[in-house]
Amino acid sequence: MKKVLLIKPPFQFIPIGMGYVLSCLERAGIEVDFLDMHRPALPADHYMDQVAAGEYLAVGTGGFVYGINWFREMLAQVRSLSPETPLILGGNITKNTPMEILLNKLPLDFAVVGEAESSFPDLLRALDSGGGYESIPGVAFKGADGTIVKNAYKRVELAKDDFLPAYEGMDLQYYIDIYRHHVTPGLGRMMPVLTGRGCKGGCSFCSPTVGRFMPRRIGPILEEIEHWHRRYDWEWISFATEIFFQSDEDIVEFCREYQKMGLRKPWGCCYRMDQSLELLPLMKEAGCAIITAGLESGSENILPKLKRGCTVDQFERTLEAARKIGLVVDSPFMMTNEDETEEDLKRTIDFVIDHKMDANFGLVATYPGVPIYVRARRKGMIEDEWDYMTNRMKEWPWRSSAVAEMDYFNISAMPDARVFGMVYRQVRRYLTFQYNEFVARDVSLVPTAADGNDQEVAIAGRCFECGTSLALPLRVYDTVSVIEYHLRCPRCHRKNYLHFMDLPEPRKYYEMLGAKLRDADRILVLGTGKNAMDLYFYDVFGLELDRFVGFVEPCGAAKGRKFYHLPRYRLADLEHVDFDAILVADLKRDVGKVLLYTSTAAQGKPSYFLAPSSVNVSPAQGHASRNLVGAAR
Repeated sequence: MKKVLLIKPPFQFIPIGMGYVLSCLERAGIEVDFLDMHRPALPADHYMDQVAAGEYLAVGTGGFVYGINWFREMLAQVRSLSPETPLILGGNITKNTPMEILLNKLPLDFAVVGEAESSFPDLLRALDSGGGYESIPGVAFKGADGTIVKNAYKRVELAKDDFLPAYEGMDLQYYIDIYRHHVTPGLGRMMPVLTGRGCKGGCSFCSPTVGRFMPRRIGPILEEIEHWHRRYDWEWISFATEIFFQSDEDIVEFCREYQKMGLRKPWGCCYRMDQSLELLPLMKEAGCAIITAGLESGSENILPKLKRGCTVDQFERTLEAARKIGLVVDSPFMMTNEDETEEDLKRTIDFVIDHKMDANFGLVATYPGVPIYVRARRKGMIEDEWDYMTNRMKEWPWRSSAVAEMDYFNISAMPDARVFGMVYRQVRRYLTFQYNEFVARDVSLVPTAADGNDQEVAIAGRCFECGTSLALPLRVYDTVSVIEYHLRCPRCHRKNYLHFMDLPEPRKYYEMLGAKLRDADRILVLGTGKNAMDLYFYDVFGLELDRFVGFVEPCGAAKGRKFYHLPRYRLADLEHVDFDAILVADLKRDVGKVLLYTSTAAQGKPSYFLAPSSVNVSPAQGHASRNLVGAAR
């Protein structure tokens, strides 16, 4: 049998699924070349040359629907090099995309639906022997008459057939080294382990690739952990399944047996809120450091449409029990949910503020195949699925200032023309709460060691919760960044804001500036950089977003029409803008003054600078005192 080429798309997270695909081929005795498009062992041309030479029995790839344009381009490239080589697609995309679209729109010969172990090796053997793939479970293809054949897939019985992913063919240590959890980066490098496959289901925005949850036996899970402990360098375990274990008894057994191992490495997992709260202390004692419990919405009007069987009361009890014993809770929430009003979103923000939560937010992405997508189709919101998947579907970066320029697919009850204004008004409330609530103590500017003769400066303080020392490099571009400095404590994992504006030297300046700005009704911001973005998201002066009439691109043409939901202007536009004060956000004072002087509309209007005229740092030994403001990096 010829060898097979397996291509991983260029995503950066740890490729667990590809590891299991490689494992099933290895156990089947099928030789594989693995091309990781993010971290290739050899240049991609090396593999493409072998494709052109007809060295491969087949070429396979797979992943999520988000990669559909990449799959189209890669498969077309391979097809052009070797028209006779069968092309095979697997992963979540084959479950959530209509097979008619995949087999008619992509240069594709076969799709593998479900778990690769139950079909992929058999399909390759059939291709090697010249036929016999027609009845293989989980395989889809076009018949001789052009009709689509899609065989039902078969689940792997993990209680009988357990195996490890084969990471030897990839640079797994690289992925371990570059990834840090967004809530607990202080735990260090993470090793992912699956306790099963699938999910109990019930979320309208999600689609488990392989269906209902099938657990692994606890013995093989512990053996896998021990194996990775010997082979790779990492500090903690992430059980990367949507369900940790389905039964309370399995959780109790795992905790008991893991403690017996004596490994003493912390771990984290997802936690179902319908499970007994008495499990949490046992998990904590066994090394659990973080649980993920996503409520997604704090509105009882929206929650039943999002998560079947989940209530606000359940979440509150889980949050209280976890906090009581010192477990970190990762709490994702979504905005622009199906039929969500601004009042519903306000209830969610009220909920996280009332509970003093450090939560994560994201805009809803209507992913193909999930219930909210199906309902959008029925409403006529998606007429051409191929166009939606290749042009409109995105993972929406809500912190990008250009997000309002994108063609956002809005399934909420908030009007398209106003949805971002409504969303960001509520987001700003929450971020401002965080800024004022999670405040580091004893903040100061300190000189730090640096290469050469330049003296670097850090903003430093102590964690408000546990007192651990914290520091971040001071950001100095055209001018110093003055608002958003936050990081998580490496010891207790609490988010801390380091307040530059409350430092003794600039504090009086900001008190004066705030009073001046509050006297203005229509403020125009000159700048679209970091300070401008922070000013948009954090209410540090007691100014509602409605007081800002827009943001001005300081150099050249405006890159778009919107800065988040507000207008983005050029300097030449100002004569048509009604404003009564200008705040310069991201420019040196001398540059800002020159630009204002060149604008007739700006002359005669009061202008202010977000960065103070001087902030001096006590010198390190061998260095002179340094004024940070206006310095170029």
